Amino acid sequence: MSFWNKLFGSNGSSPLQPPQPSAKVPAVNAAPLPATPPSATPSPGSLVGSIFKGRVRNVEDGLKALFVDIGVEKTAFLHYWDIMPTSFDSSVEVVEREALRQNRPRITQKDIPRLYPPGCEIIVQVTKESSGTKGPRVTTNIVLPGCHLVLLPNSDQSGISRKIENTEERQRLKIILRELSIPDGMGVIMRTTGAGQQKSFFVSDLDFLLGRWREIQDKIKTQPPASCVFRPSALIQTGT
Repeated sequence: MSFWNKLFGSNGSSPLQPPQPSAKVPAVNAAPLPATPPSATPSPGSLVGSIFKGRVRNVEDGLKALFVDIGVEKTAFLHYWDIMPTSFDSSVEVVEREALRQNRPRITQKDIPRLYPPGCEIIVQVTKESSGTKGPRVTTNIVLPGCHLVLLPNSDQSGISRKIENTEERQRLKIILRELSIPDGMGVIMRTTGAGQQKSFFVSDLDFLLGRWREIQDKIKTQPPASCVFRPSALIQTGT
């Protein structure tokens, strides 16, 4: 079962969807990852959910992809879509917050070879294991799951899982979400496990995730390219 299966449900898809050709690019030096709440443990040697400080090996504009050296046997595959910032799909309701949005430069897919030339460093998260002759698939749209929240360090969008169907509960959670001290330029998704939980649980979860993200950033600054900066010891239980 893939990382997205365990985090977002049985269809294995992320609620983050590829954008149309024009979008904002995520910060190249930014990157985060999963925490360690209950349930599924990855199989020995699994890379899914891990974050790497990579180095672009090749740019294949015909394939609309980069090949990234992350320090494992096979070069990782990074599609242009997985570099572009993404929007939520229908499984997550967007919640607007009164927060400053970071002014990241707007780019198109045509800009990617120039912005990510061979030799440049890039932070990626593995979303799919190697298969046959193919290397692992990676993304720069990194997620850091907690018990009740999913931290999106490279996105300023926030939302609530639509699997929480009770209207009054959704309104209560929206109020809590807007009251959370989420750093500018970051976002969160409230998971189904948050239904019925008090604000203090979300505050604690957010503090934990931000602390984990700071630890990862410290490793990004000190470790060489083609090295792992975070490897989860456990993945989040199934479902948003």
